[in-house]
Amino acid sequence: MYEKEIAYIYKVTTDINYRKMGICKKLMSHIFKRLTEVGIDVVVLQTEEGFYPEEIYKRMGFKELFKGVKFTEK
Repeated sequence: MYEKEIAYIYKVTTDINYRKMGICKKLMSHIFKRLTEVGIDVVVLQTEEGFYPEEIYKRMGFKELFKGVKFTEK
């Protein structure tokens, strides 16, 4: 999802049977290329602390900006 000059990416995961094959890196690279083509150079990514993609995203250059709180209804 994107608006103006910022894109937001939520909940990207790879099926457990296909992890460690570079699929996430290839997908994200494609997304970044496309966003650059439409003039977007700021990407905000949402993930969960301790969730396995967190380290992948850090290796891709993402930096932690803030930690949020999730609320759920019973």
